[in-house]
Amino acid sequence: MDMPHFLMECAELLEQEPGTVAPENDLLSLGWDSAAVVGFLAMCDSQYGKAPSPEKIRKCVTIQDLYELVANE
Repeated sequence: MDMPHFLMECAELLEQEPGTVAPENDLLSLGWDSAAVVGFLAMCDSQYGKAPSPEKIRKCVTIQDLYELVANE
C-alpha cells in the first residue's frame, strides 16, 4: 500500500478532485460522514483485503490517520 494510491482512492471516495486530498486533511472538512465510513470499509476490503473496526475508524481525524490504520491493520 502506498500513500499516492491511497490518496487517490480517498479522493474518489469523498468525491474530491484528484490531487486535492493530502495526508494532513481533516476528514470532516472533506465531507466525511457515515456513508463515507461504509465506502471506506468497502474500499479497505476490496483494495487491501483489510477490515478495520468502525470503532478505530471513528478515532481517525485526518487522511493520515486512516492510512496508518489500514497500514497497521
